[in-house]
This record gives sequence, structure tokens and C-alpha cells, in this order.
Amino acid sequence: MPFISINVTGLTESITSLSDIMRNVPQANKAIIQEATDLFVRTAKSKVHVITGKTKNSIRGQTVTPNQSIVEAQWGAKFEEKRPGSKGSLGPHKFMTESTNIVSAKMPDIIKRHYDQLIRINQNV
Repeated sequence: MPFISINVTGLTESITSLSDIMRNVPQANKAIIQEATDLFVRTAKSKVHVITGKTKNSIRGQTVTPNQSIVEAQWGAKFEEKRPGSKGSLGPHKFMTESTNIVSAKMPDIIKRHYDQLIRINQNV
């Protein structure tokens, strides 16, 4: 007769929890993409060189699929991206490139926060 006996249970509950998590992954992905898109638009608008405001006002983002979005800038954006140098405290003229670098650096934290929330919600089910 064993001195200590331990019953391991909970596999069914764990599998159900994982199924719930996987079922909600598309919604989490869409929220991640939307947050990143909004951040990109805000960042680009704060970095763009404003003379008339047309380029700044043309910066828009839209979520295309749960895994993709598009951020566009019209008017003088293509010329700003090609200009060398910087515009004082705003940084380089390449505001879309600069925004890409900033948002790319923040993406791991955005992803982690949304997936941590997804796991936390499904642990309590």
C-alpha cells in the first residue's frame, strides 16, 4: 500500500478552457489589430510635418480583416517620406517610417496584454 496517493484530475476542465480560449482568439486578434492601427494613426499624426494640415488630416486607418489593417496617408506623405533630414523636435520627415518603428516596438506589449486578458477571462469560466 502506498504511503501517499494523489489523484490528478481536471483534464476535461483544462481542455474546455483551452477550447474557449481558441474560440476567442479571432476576437483578440481583431482587438490587437485595432489598437495597433489606432496607435499608428495617432503616432503618425503627431509626427507629420504640418504646413497646411492636409497630410495630417489624410492619415486614416481601417481594419480589413481580424489579422490586417491599412493605414494610409495622402497629400504630401510620399514627398515627406523621401525628404532627408528632420523637422526639429518632431524628428525625421519620414513620419510613416518613424511611426512603423514606434508601433512595432510596442506590438509585443499590446499582444501580451490582450492574450493575458483572454487567458484570465477563460480561467474563471
